Amino acid sequence: MTFREEYLETLKLVCWHLGNGWKVIQLPAEQANMIRLMNPALKKFIIEVFKSEGRLMIIGKAHDDSSYKGQYCRCTVIPTRAPKQIAGDIRRKLLKDAPARIADKEAYANESATKKSRVELIESALSRLLEINKERSWSRNYHFIQKESGLRGHVEFFSYNDTFEIGIRNLSADNLLKLVGFMSTLTPD
Repeated sequence: MTFREEYLETLKLVCWHLGNGWKVIQLPAEQANMIRLMNPALKKFIIEVFKSEGRLMIIGKAHDDSSYKGQYCRCTVIPTRAPKQIAGDIRRKLLKDAPARIADKEAYANESATKKSRVELIESALSRLLEINKERSWSRNYHFIQKESGLRGHVEFFSYNDTFEIGIRNLSADNLLKLVGFMSTLTPD
């Protein structure tokens, strides 16, 4: 007997005790070793229940298809606990933080969208100034040729700290000194 078969009815009762539209997700693609609960009023918050070390692990988190890996809240209960008591634990330990988790996730999504549009703007500006070698460029790493000066190099974006790295080849000694002189005028952000 799978986890889903064993605990589906119990978790349906938990949803009934939670009220306000909570229900078990019963799609065919759902995993046999986990049951998910959702509420249309909290569209971006999901509760996952699975068995771990003889106890039911209940995790509440903001959820969607993005790469967001925000914090989650959790509790464990013994499998024989009454559905009404499990619902009380979920309300007390998981649902009280649901709006904050959803707000964190939405803030992350807004920040990611802003960062993405900023990088796309910079990419567009670079493509106007440099000839980007599409065959050698991937993801956020662009190989370029500056035809007028004959310089070659790459520009790479690091999303974890929102910075860029540039590497330039074929610099003459004079151009190197000019570039270093220009770099001394830059200020850190």
